[in-house]
Amino acid sequence: MSRSRLLLPLLAVLFILGACQSEGKLTGEVFIVTEGRENIEMGLIDVRAIKQSKMESHLQKRYEAAKQRIKTYADSVSTLLDTLADARREAEKLDTKRNRQLSRVSNLKSKFPNWNNVSSSKKIRQYRIDNMQNGPEVGEIVVSHSDGSKIRAKAGATRDVIDRTDVGDTGRIVRAESSQDSYLVDFGETKGWVWSFELAGPEAYKLISENKRSISETNKLIESIEDKRQSKVDKMYELNARIQKMYDSMRYCLSGEFYFNELPDTEYSDRTNSRGRFEISVQGDEEYYLVARGDRSIDGGTEKYHWIVDAPVDGGSQREVMLSNNNLEYLVEHGYTRSDEVQAATENLWNSIIHLARRGKSEYKWEEVIYTIAFPDEASEALIPDELDGPKTELLMSQ
Repeated sequence: MSRSRLLLPLLAVLFILGACQSEGKLTGEVFIVTEGRENIEMGLIDVRAIKQSKMESHLQKRYEAAKQRIKTYADSVSTLLDTLADARREAEKLDTKRNRQLSRVSNLKSKFPNWNNVSSSKKIRQYRIDNMQNGPEVGEIVVSHSDGSKIRAKAGATRDVIDRTDVGDTGRIVRAESSQDSYLVDFGETKGWVWSFELAGPEAYKLISENKRSISETNKLIESIEDKRQSKVDKMYELNARIQKMYDSMRYCLSGEFYFNELPDTEYSDRTNSRGRFEISVQGDEEYYLVARGDRSIDGGTEKYHWIVDAPVDGGSQREVMLSNNNLEYLVEHGYTRSDEVQAATENLWNSIIHLARRGKSEYKWEEVIYTIAFPDEASEALIPDELDGPKTELLMSQ
């Protein structure tokens, strides 16, 4: 047998041994410890081993994408905020106009405070009929000026009261009996005799009619103003909803979910079993990140988890890595996302911007303020207005 034939099996064995030595394993468990110290083993979680260089490149690209998206959203939100401030100022002008007209109606009614069942009628009383010989004639309009003027069945009667009028009630004279100092007046629903001194003549009726007409026209104007104002208020609600929708998109850009989209491809992965265990065979002598995400239903919502855990492995060796509450902070620690406290400060300040716009404020460059709140390490504190009601300290300490 030739020497070359003897070497071939030997080389094959060495190749196999080398391959085995270059392979490594990453094993571990995915679990969450609750506040009550209960261990929640998370099954059916996809765990990936991604080379560190590929993962870090991915995170940087997503970070740049987040900045660009938030800048675009901030420009759009700034335009909406200015429109919201304009709508608020226009609504305030309409408020002033409406109040002016309401005051006018009040003044008009004060001249005849009781044509609509009120208690006093000095103005009408000034026009009462003192002398029937010079008073209104049959067919003319008269006005009841006494509180509860009595309508009687007969002219000049002191009894036989069949009804009472309200101050300001108008009627048409059907007949006059000067000897009895009474008029037969048709008030519409009621007709009867009324003493002349309980009535006011055509002049008072004219004044009341003119005031009623003025009040009616003014009320129509008020109604028109209120319709316009309501339109502005509706617009403010609609703008607020659109801004909040864009805020939701910006929150997403600052979340772990954003960085877990479009993850690099990898051939090394496993899905956890019912006990949360995984085992991944990888090429040895490489530096990896174990990458996984999961969620859990809790009272009032869903809690989401994002793991990016450093996991280098030597060829021919096995490394165990636990994915738990203790190593969820990679994205926060490396400045890609925010801690819960800083995120709360960010959202408080964003919402405070809306409150300022609702007050009609529009002198700020909102797009710069919004971007600075999202990425405070890239701008100065001076860009955040003092008027914003929010925990700026927590935000700026995150730089």
